[in-house]
Amino acid sequence: MFERVIGDDFVLTERDCVHFLRQICDGVDYMHKQCVLHLDLKPENILCMAENSNRWILA
Repeated sequence: MFERVIGDDFVLTERDCVHFLRQICDGVDYMHKQCVLHLDLKPENILCMAENSNRWILA
């Protein structure tokens, strides 16, 4: 996520931001339900599933 965000051609609309944050919150919620904590949550640890995708994975 970090590399995409710092790119010159990256445009983040409010709608996209809500979509991204929702996916991140859903991922953290799932991990917490599995009794897993992510102790280093930052943009560098949020991975895009494909180069032009808006789906993310917590790493």
